Amino acid sequence: MPAPSAEDVAGGTGSALCSILATTPDLRGTVFDLPHVGERARAFIAAQGLADRCEFTGGSFFESVPSGAGAYFMKHILHDWGDEDCARILAVCRKAMDAKARLLVCERIVPPGNEPSSAKLIDLHMMMTNHGGKERTEREYRNLLSAAGFELRRVVPTSTPWSVIEAMKNRQKLKVERGGQHRETKAAFCSCVRSVGGEQTENSEPTRRDRKPWRFQ
Repeated sequence: MPAPSAEDVAGGTGSALCSILATTPDLRGTVFDLPHVGERARAFIAAQGLADRCEFTGGSFFESVPSGAGAYFMKHILHDWGDEDCARILAVCRKAMDAKARLLVCERIVPPGNEPSSAKLIDLHMMMTNHGGKERTEREYRNLLSAAGFELRRVVPTSTPWSVIEAMKNRQKLKVERGGQHRETKAAFCSCVRSVGGEQTENSEPTRRDRKPWRFQ
């Protein structure tokens, strides 16, 4: 059975993925970003002692991403782009994913209502400084993912301002059986949530947003 694998799309020098790999010894990873980042990324990965489990691949997420990973992770990426560009990025990721792979998106979620929220302040900042970029509500992410052919399965809050959105190809309606590819997506998901301040215990319903502890399903 191949080693579990995760791919950090637009992962920069690999700091987020290396943090995940450090807590998941049997996980392998790929950092994907523009080619000019490669030299610094490889140096950073080697400095973390992870060169034997992590590699860098260069390219553009508007064109293609490496296929075959059990989990595709994007941290603070989609909020930089408008809906049309996000649809292009998600379509490229979807093309690379098999039926059991998970898409893990780490972003701030704008809460409903008029209560103060850091996500709302950042949304104003994005409006002024980043053409097209914005923070989104859970419903907006659900619609964005659905339009790109994904099914949002759940949103997991963490102890930080960020949440982890889990999605799969929407044609995959049946419960994924344990073992095989499911093992690697479980490892990647749990490590991803831990890396941004989450806890790995009891689960709430797949798309429910609360702060009860959870378990990967």
